[in-house]
Amino acid sequence: MRVIRGQDFKASPWKNGGGITYEIARSDGAENFGWRLSVADVKTSGPFSLFPHHHRILVVIEGSGMHLVGATKTYNAAPALPVHFSGQEQITGQLVNGACRDFNVIFDPLRFEANVQLATHKNFDTHCTGFYVLEGQINCEGQIAQRGDFVFIGEHAAKIDTGIDFKCLAVAIKPL
Repeated sequence: MRVIRGQDFKASPWKNGGGITYEIARSDGAENFGWRLSVADVKTSGPFSLFPHHHRILVVIEGSGMHLVGATKTYNAAPALPVHFSGQEQITGQLVNGACRDFNVIFDPLRFEANVQLATHKNFDTHCTGFYVLEGQINCEGQIAQRGDFVFIGEHAAKIDTGIDFKCLAVAIKPL
Protein backbone atom coordinates (compact mmCIF):
# COMPACT_ATOMS: atom_id res chain seq x y z
CA MET A 1 0.00 0.00 0.00
CA ARG A 2 1.30 3.47 -0.89
CA VAL A 3 -0.19 6.87 -0.01
CA ILE A 4 0.58 9.75 -2.37
CA ARG A 5 -0.15 13.09 -0.74
CA GLY A 6 -2.00 15.71 -2.77
CA GLN A 7 0.84 18.21 -2.27
CA ASP A 8 3.22 15.69 -3.88
CA PHE A 9 1.30 15.40 -7.18
CA LYS A 10 3.54 16.54 -10.08
CA ALA A 11 2.40 19.80 -11.71
CA SER A 12 2.76 20.09 -15.49
CA PRO A 13 1.11 22.22 -18.19
CA TRP A 14 -1.75 20.82 -20.22
CA LYS A 15 -0.74 19.59 -23.65
CA ASN A 16 -2.75 22.47 -25.18
CA GLY A 17 -1.31 25.05 -22.75
CA GLY A 18 -4.72 25.93 -21.27
CA GLY A 19 -4.03 25.02 -17.64
CA ILE A 20 -2.15 22.82 -15.18
CA THR A 21 -2.49 19.09 -14.52
CA TYR A 22 -1.39 17.58 -11.22
CA GLU A 23 -0.21 14.09 -12.13
CA ILE A 24 -0.66 11.45 -9.47
CA ALA A 25 0.96 8.56 -11.34
CA ARG A 26 1.40 6.98 -14.76
CA SER A 27 2.26 3.50 -15.88
CA ASP A 28 5.12 4.27 -18.28
CA GLY A 29 6.45 6.63 -20.97
CA ALA A 30 5.69 10.31 -21.48
CA GLU A 31 3.47 10.06 -24.58
CA ASN A 32 2.81 6.35 -24.97
CA PHE A 33 1.69 5.66 -21.40
CA GLY A 34 -0.66 2.81 -20.63
CA TRP A 35 -2.56 4.81 -18.02
CA ARG A 36 -2.30 8.12 -16.16
CA LEU A 37 -4.08 9.45 -13.06
CA SER A 38 -4.32 13.19 -12.49
CA VAL A 39 -6.26 16.10 -11.05
CA ALA A 40 -6.84 19.35 -12.95
CA ASP A 41 -8.16 22.78 -12.06
CA VAL A 42 -10.39 24.06 -14.85
CA LYS A 43 -10.67 27.84 -14.50
CA THR A 44 -12.10 28.78 -17.90
CA SER A 45 -14.15 27.15 -20.62
CA GLY A 46 -12.12 25.90 -23.57
CA PRO A 47 -10.80 22.98 -25.59
CA PHE A 48 -9.52 19.78 -24.00
CA SER A 49 -6.10 18.37 -24.87
CA LEU A 50 -6.19 15.46 -27.29
CA PHE A 51 -4.90 12.03 -26.28
CA PRO A 52 -4.99 9.91 -29.46
CA HIS A 53 -5.39 6.15 -28.92
CA HIS A 54 -6.51 6.68 -25.32
CA HIS A 55 -9.84 6.79 -23.50
CA ARG A 56 -10.69 9.15 -20.66
CA ILE A 57 -12.75 8.98 -17.49
CA LEU A 58 -13.36 12.39 -15.92
CA VAL A 59 -15.05 13.05 -12.57
CA VAL A 60 -15.77 16.56 -11.28
CA ILE A 61 -14.63 16.63 -7.65
CA GLU A 62 -15.15 20.34 -6.84
CA GLY A 63 -17.45 22.96 -8.34
CA SER A 64 -20.70 22.73 -10.27
CA GLY A 65 -19.28 20.81 -13.22
CA MET A 66 -19.15 21.38 -16.95
CA HIS A 67 -20.64 20.33 -20.24
CA LEU A 68 -18.21 18.47 -22.49
CA VAL A 69 -19.24 19.38 -26.01
CA GLY A 70 -18.07 17.06 -28.79
CA ALA A 71 -18.83 17.02 -32.52
CA THR A 72 -21.83 14.70 -32.15
CA LYS A 73 -22.47 14.42 -28.41
CA THR A 74 -22.50 16.54 -25.27
CA TYR A 75 -21.57 14.89 -21.97
CA ASN A 76 -22.81 16.26 -18.65
CA ALA A 77 -19.89 16.23 -16.22
CA ALA A 78 -21.82 16.76 -12.99
CA PRO A 79 -20.13 16.46 -9.59
CA ALA A 80 -19.13 12.87 -8.65
CA LEU A 81 -20.49 11.44 -11.94
CA PRO A 82 -17.82 9.56 -13.98
CA VAL A 83 -17.94 10.51 -17.66
CA HIS A 84 -16.29 8.25 -20.28
CA PHE A 85 -15.15 9.57 -23.67
CA SER A 86 -12.46 9.11 -26.31
CA GLY A 87 -9.19 10.97 -25.81
CA GLN A 88 -9.06 11.67 -29.54
CA GLU A 89 -12.51 13.28 -29.59
CA GLN A 90 -12.34 17.05 -29.92
CA ILE A 91 -14.06 18.26 -26.76
CA THR A 92 -14.74 21.77 -25.53
CA GLY A 93 -15.45 22.14 -21.83
CA GLN A 94 -18.13 24.68 -20.93
CA LEU A 95 -18.08 25.45 -17.21
CA VAL A 96 -21.32 25.54 -15.23
CA ASN A 97 -21.30 28.32 -12.61
CA GLY A 98 -17.55 28.89 -12.49
CA ALA A 99 -14.33 26.96 -12.07
CA CYS A 100 -14.14 23.29 -11.12
CA ARG A 101 -11.60 20.62 -10.29
CA ASP A 102 -11.67 17.20 -11.90
CA PHE A 103 -10.08 13.79 -11.41
CA ASN A 104 -8.93 12.01 -14.58
CA VAL A 105 -8.03 8.52 -15.68
CA ILE A 106 -6.55 8.39 -19.19
CA PHE A 107 -5.76 4.90 -20.48
CA ASP A 108 -4.89 2.89 -23.58
CA PRO A 109 -7.95 0.66 -24.20
CA LEU A 110 -5.87 -1.84 -26.18
CA ARG A 111 -3.73 -2.51 -23.11
CA PHE A 112 -5.97 -1.74 -20.10
CA GLU A 113 -9.54 -1.50 -18.94
CA ALA A 114 -10.39 1.13 -16.34
CA ASN A 115 -13.32 2.14 -14.19
CA VAL A 116 -14.03 4.78 -11.55
CA GLN A 117 -16.88 4.69 -9.05
CA LEU A 118 -17.94 6.77 -6.09
CA ALA A 119 -17.65 4.85 -2.81
CA THR A 120 -18.48 5.57 0.82
CA HIS A 121 -17.78 3.69 4.05
CA LYS A 122 -20.90 1.60 3.27
CA ASN A 123 -19.84 0.26 -0.15
CA PHE A 124 -16.04 0.63 -0.18
CA ASP A 125 -14.27 -2.44 -1.59
CA THR A 126 -10.51 -2.83 -1.25
CA HIS A 127 -10.36 -4.89 -4.47
CA CYS A 128 -9.40 -1.91 -6.61
CA THR A 129 -6.15 -0.39 -7.87
CA GLY A 130 -6.51 2.54 -5.53
CA PHE A 131 -8.67 5.44 -4.48
CA TYR A 132 -8.75 9.23 -4.33
CA VAL A 133 -10.05 10.56 -0.99
CA LEU A 134 -12.88 13.06 -1.47
CA GLU A 135 -14.09 13.46 2.12
CA GLY A 136 -13.04 12.30 5.57
CA GLN A 137 -9.97 10.25 6.22
CA ILE A 138 -8.95 6.64 6.17
CA ASN A 139 -6.42 4.57 8.10
CA CYS A 140 -4.45 2.39 5.68
CA GLU A 141 -2.33 -0.04 7.65
CA GLY A 142 -1.24 2.75 9.99
CA GLN A 143 -0.98 5.50 7.35
CA ILE A 144 -3.65 8.19 7.45
CA ALA A 145 -4.91 9.38 4.06
CA GLN A 146 -6.99 12.55 3.94
CA ARG A 147 -8.96 14.60 1.41
CA GLY A 148 -6.92 15.05 -1.76
CA ASP A 149 -4.60 12.06 -1.21
CA PHE A 150 -4.42 9.00 -3.46
CA VAL A 151 -3.87 5.51 -2.05
CA PHE A 152 -2.56 2.64 -4.18
CA ILE A 153 -3.63 -0.73 -2.87
CA GLY A 154 -1.29 -3.64 -3.49
CA GLU A 155 -2.30 -6.98 -4.96
CA HIS A 156 -3.11 -8.38 -1.52
CA ALA A 157 -6.06 -7.41 0.63
CA ALA A 158 -5.27 -4.37 2.73
CA LYS A 159 -6.44 -3.53 6.22
CA ILE A 160 -8.35 -0.29 5.80
CA ASP A 161 -10.50 1.50 8.37
CA THR A 162 -12.85 4.22 7.15
CA GLY A 163 -14.82 6.71 9.18
CA ILE A 164 -18.53 7.26 8.60
CA ASP A 165 -17.82 10.54 6.77
CA PHE A 166 -15.51 8.79 4.24
CA LYS A 167 -16.12 9.23 0.50
CA CYS A 168 -13.70 8.37 -2.31
CA LEU A 169 -13.31 7.62 -6.00
CA ALA A 170 -12.37 3.95 -6.28
CA VAL A 171 -10.21 3.37 -9.38
CA ALA A 172 -9.79 -0.03 -11.03
CA ILE A 173 -7.17 -0.45 -13.76
CA LYS A 174 -6.57 -3.93 -15.13
CA PRO A 175 -4.25 -5.09 -17.92
CA LEU A 176 -5.94 -6.88 -20.80
